[in-house]
Amino acid sequence: MKLIILIFICFMVITYVFGFKYTKIEVYNLYDDNCSLQPYEIVYQVNGWCLNGNTNIECNEDGTVITQNVFGANSGCKGAKTGNITNASGTCAFENLVYSCVDDFEIPENTLVSVVTNGKCEDDPSWKDDIGLIGYQYLNQCIQNYQGAFEITCNSSIPYKNIYNSTSVCNTAPTGYGWFSPNECSKKDPTFNYCNV
Repeated sequence: MKLIILIFICFMVITYVFGFKYTKIEVYNLYDDNCSLQPYEIVYQVNGWCLNGNTNIECNEDGTVITQNVFGANSGCKGAKTGNITNASGTCAFENLVYSCVDDFEIPENTLVSVVTNGKCEDDPSWKDDIGLIGYQYLNQCIQNYQGAFEITCNSSIPYKNIYNSTSVCNTAPTGYGWFSPNECSKKDPTFNYCNV
């Protein structure tokens, strides 16, 4: 019994001292105002990692509050903050997003996975140790946004998007297609996608 209590206390101290590694961001369909259906996209961003040269996300020590910080353009997320947005963990926030603090991520099958690293590409076996942001979208799920509805499919490991005129349904013939052009991952742009089927 003492061992179990000691392990629990150690876990709590480690979590408090080191915090959570990732902010998990669940993205819900346009008309799912309560975030009650299955999210169509899930993104894990390393806490404190600078996105687009001026934005980062941080969890507080106990994981109940997530803050998105905005810095000056191309500041590398250094210097004075120009703004921030705070959300409570686990609540449906503006634009149908749910934020939470987690220590690890999982990537399910039947998804299109997008990865941004600190400089390593998919041909480097250690790219998984260099992740800044990783996310996935479910395949063959109708996604609604302000421009219309679409669904993502992978054909022989090449992802493409079926596009529909309606903003609410994907049960008619597609009105267009969008191919994901293979991104040439490089140290300057360490981004790549893959089909996890």
